Amino acid sequence: TQNFCSQRNFDDVWIKTRTGRKKMAYRWLCKLDESYPHLAQRARELNTRDEFVMKYDPREVAKRERREREEKEKKRAKKESKEIKTGSMGMGSGSFDRDAKRSRLERIVSP
Repeated sequence: TQNFCSQRNFDDVWIKTRTGRKKMAYRWLCKLDESYPHLAQRARELNTRDEFVMKYDPREVAKRERREREEKEKKRAKKESKEIKTGSMGMGSGSFDRDAKRSRLERIVSP
């Protein structure tokens, strides 16, 4: 195998590495910050250009978790508002749904 990266082929190597080896790419980027800051800057420019989000970047992880929490909260609020509109507040709604499904099934099976 050839594991060679120079400043000349850095763009191609970075693009392939960040998609194929996500965790290694993040670690590499951290090391680039220390040793070759101009290449680290270039990697971040490529990520921005391609709208690529590093999976293990703590800032991106925090953003992703916040988005997921907001989406979960929206779904929960939507479900609660739907339950309020239909008048089923959780108690007994499961048995009602089960009976409704059973009666539909009986209608399909019975002539």
